[in-house]
Amino acid sequence: MNPQRVAEVEPCWLDVNDPLSGPTGELMAWLREVGPLKPQTLSETAKGSVLEPLIDELMTDLLDKDDTWDWNAEFDGAVKQLRDDWRRRRQQELAMRPLGSLSASERQELTELARS
Repeated sequence: MNPQRVAEVEPCWLDVNDPLSGPTGELMAWLREVGPLKPQTLSETAKGSVLEPLIDELMTDLLDKDDTWDWNAEFDGAVKQLRDDWRRRRQQELAMRPLGSLSASERQELTELARS
């Protein structure tokens, strides 16, 4: 409903092991490239692109929601989940490496991730 909010999501937060991360990353990059669009024009703008089926599926999902659906709360929750999952993965990735192999910035990052 608010495609411009893609700017709030860091591409690195996507889990490369998740089969949806590829299409999601492509969609995010496309939305950043085409600029602000209204939901009604997303399908039209995507016509003929590899993202057309994904956008059509997402638009169909939107039809299932009623007027009381809180789009912003849903998006905020999804962004928080993506960020939290990324932090956990990144902390595990750094913690599994020998401390001596971490750069100073990676050690600082590990410390900050452990605190959050």
